[in-house]
Amino acid sequence: PSPQSRSRAMPISIASGEEAGGADRSILLAWLKQQAESGKRIAGVVTVEVEGRKWMRILSSSEQKLLQLNELSEEEKAKMAEHKKHRATETKTTDSVFQSAEVEKTAAEFGPNVVTVGPFVFDDKVLECGRAELMAGVASGVDILVADEVGPLEVKRGQGLEPAFRQCLSGREKLQLVVIVRPNLWDFFGEHYDCKSDVSRMDFSC
Repeated sequence: PSPQSRSRAMPISIASGEEAGGADRSILLAWLKQQAESGKRIAGVVTVEVEGRKWMRILSSSEQKLLQLNELSEEEKAKMAEHKKHRATETKTTDSVFQSAEVEKTAAEFGPNVVTVGPFVFDDKVLECGRAELMAGVASGVDILVADEVGPLEVKRGQGLEPAFRQCLSGREKLQLVVIVRPNLWDFFGEHYDCKSDVSRMDFSC
């Protein structure tokens, strides 16, 4: 965006998944409910975990779609739990923790239209719905647009919610953009999207 359009853009509010309420995003969803009751128009996506799998909630329709196709083994769950303990202070991604050959073998069982990150196999058709939701939110002029989450899949590989998310950054002149980003990527997020000066910490108590 040009310096002129950037000066009109509203701040980008970021928070960690833990600050948003953890796996069920309870704090984020409660805040969004309050905003909707106050008359705010809301769109975007929230990723929640239900019975061990990630689902994508489309906020404009409240529809929930199964994002994570595979079920993690106990060994994979243990690896993820150990990785999460240190994730706030290290830059190692989930892709580097899990052997790609094993993940690719699992992904092949689900056929085309899948995306892998770490041990997870995601349905790219569901991610496509998420990308469409973000773009539609900007086009329709909502008050609050949520992107949950923007992680290694987006900032390292340009997949997931990309390229829609980057386009949302250019079209946020009048909307509040709320982004869930893991803490070890906060600095990289600002550099990658050239938006460090626009980023502020989200306060769900407001």
